[in-house]
Amino acid sequence: MIPIGRDEPPDLNGVEREVTPTFLFVGRLTANKRPDHAVEAFRYIRERVPEARLWIVGRGPMEERLREQLPPGAEMLGYLSRRDLYERMARAHCLLVTSVREGWGMVITEANSVGTPAVGYDVPGVRDAIRDGESGLLAEAAEPIALARAALSLVADQGACASRREQSIWAARRFSWGRTAAVLMSTALNGTRLQSKAARTESSL
Repeated sequence: MIPIGRDEPPDLNGVEREVTPTFLFVGRLTANKRPDHAVEAFRYIRERVPEARLWIVGRGPMEERLREQLPPGAEMLGYLSRRDLYERMARAHCLLVTSVREGWGMVITEANSVGTPAVGYDVPGVRDAIRDGESGLLAEAAEPIALARAALSLVADQGACASRREQSIWAARRFSWGRTAAVLMSTALNGTRLQSKAARTESSL
């Protein structure tokens, strides 16, 4: 499998985590991303942690409906510049990933690169990007309450949370454009060698 590449995050000059538990959703506000599940999960979280906050980054056809049902502590930020997005990721305690499925959860890897673990549904793509129990947690698919409970468990234990931040950074370091290029070149060279060997074998028959 050829690994994905990713850009390095911008220099954030020692941006610190928020004082209060802060959760983040990043993605198109469309049905397949299920941002409404992030809102429902946050409502459950907020009932148990009244000072908790949710930042929703993105635009899309569900925007107005989401805006009408936002619980206290939730904020819609629309589109952000690359630097502002990474800064929010670095300040948040946990990324919520509620997609139906992903090719690869790139936003998870981006959040991991600044030490932010993710909690997501156990679906294709998301389960590949989250190292369950290390760089984040997986929850039962399509169950916002299960997602909320996993998110709460992640931020409640400060020691485990600190460990997952370190694991998140380590997990993100596995991906770079340099590594992608190296694997592509190796795959191409191996393919050429196999073709040459097959041609030589055929000619000797």
